[in-house]
Amino acid sequence: SSNIPDLNEYQTHVDIIQNGGESPKKIVLIIGESFSKRHSSLYGYEMNTNPRLESLWKDSMLVVYDSIYAPASHTLEAFKHIMSTFDNKQEKEWYECLTLPYIFAQIDYKTIWISSQSQKGFFDNVATSFSEICDTAIFVGNRFAGMHNNNLDEEVLPAIDSIKDSNKSLYIIHLMGSHNEFRNRYPD
Repeated sequence: SSNIPDLNEYQTHVDIIQNGGESPKKIVLIIGESFSKRHSSLYGYEMNTNPRLESLWKDSMLVVYDSIYAPASHTLEAFKHIMSTFDNKQEKEWYECLTLPYIFAQIDYKTIWISSQSQKGFFDNVATSFSEICDTAIFVGNRFAGMHNNNLDEEVLPAIDSIKDSNKSLYIIHLMGSHNEFRNRYPD
């Protein structure tokens, strides 16, 4: 929608205080929409639903946050909080707040957005606005399919592999997750 503002117009420089420690070279933030903790073995579900993630966790390659809750029940509102310093208690609008991609850019990280969703559509505008302020944005989903696309989340993997960079990078991987019918979300 044209009423979503350009986030570049609202970013201001801030003084970042670094702790002096070594920064990780690659940081990956995975946003898997509609993920339910109660059906995840990472969070105590009795069936082994996350064997690969559990392996990464056991090898200290994955951090599992067990006391975090979504700030909203739907994506558009949640993105305003997750991807910026927005808080409902402040006087500012969400787009006036400092964004995660901008914060990481201030500390010399290349910001890369890769999504299995479509770039444009009725439900994609807030998420797309955050992607547009990243250094690189790749959408593997059908450009105008919106929530009705049947692209599998694994289609982001070649896009991730295509990024050749040796600098510090923040990868924001936006997945369709559990949206739509289960049979359309996983390969046979």
